[in-house]
Amino acid sequence: MQKTALADVNGVITPMVEARVSVLDRGFLFGDAVYEVIRVFRGVTYHLSHHLYRLGVSGEGLEVSGFPEEAEIRRRALHLLKQSGVQEGTLYIQVTRGAPESRHVFPSRDTPLTVVITVEPSASFPEELYDKGVQVITRPEERWLRADLKTVNLIPRILARRQAREQGAWEILWVGDNGHVLEGGSTNVFMVQGRTLLTPPLGERILAGVTRQEVLSIAEQEGWAVDVRSIPLEEWMAADECFLTGTTTEVLGISHVDGQPIGKGIPGPVTRSFRQSLLGRMEIQAAAFWTD
Repeated sequence: MQKTALADVNGVITPMVEARVSVLDRGFLFGDAVYEVIRVFRGVTYHLSHHLYRLGVSGEGLEVSGFPEEAEIRRRALHLLKQSGVQEGTLYIQVTRGAPESRHVFPSRDTPLTVVITVEPSASFPEELYDKGVQVITRPEERWLRADLKTVNLIPRILARRQAREQGAWEILWVGDNGHVLEGGSTNVFMVQGRTLLTPPLGERILAGVTRQEVLSIAEQEGWAVDVRSIPLEEWMAADECFLTGTTTEVLGISHVDGQPIGKGIPGPVTRSFRQSLLGRMEIQAAAFWTD
């Protein structure tokens, strides 16, 4: 089957490059929308239920009336994936508050929401990235106060990551007013100290990452001590290893923070081990799906 990037906009399926939304759509005009990105691995969505649950939480946080039922989004998403034939790629879901009759009018409760679902093939990051690790730079926290809600308002992240690219870095780390690390621009962050795995606690400043939770589950299964607490930047700089986690990032080692090497300046054995364990779980889920 040909692998095609497709879009479903309010039930209308087209090639993704032909998809359209109204110029009055609240997501287009005001960023009044929530979204999720789901990994497609071996033709199977990885932890779709977790992502759909978080999508609903974000919609509730933005007080979106009449949010679509999870079962309906799931049905449409899986149908689109099947139609596309994509085996390795991403599934994107966005729900906006809809398109009222004027940009000056706040949508009434019966204004239809806009639901956009896209699927497209994409390659994984090159193995060289995982072998060498990535450089990150720190930035003072400047996002709105509900970073736990996955909205399309991403200007602070876009500007910060643009600065990172200009400085030869791959990602940024948000640092709070208290000097403690929160998370990456589009990733969660972990550090390793001896036989202890550490990560900041969830809250309104940190997104509940699906891969973050998977790594914590792996740590529990493999007998790691886990310390979930607020961690100052100075402690991160002295860590044995640090790594990022995310839907498409998987488990990616940090080689340098603000130009200073972490550990030996390359991903360590713990980082590599967690990535292999994660990939193993993904393989098991995909195999179980096709076996069923």
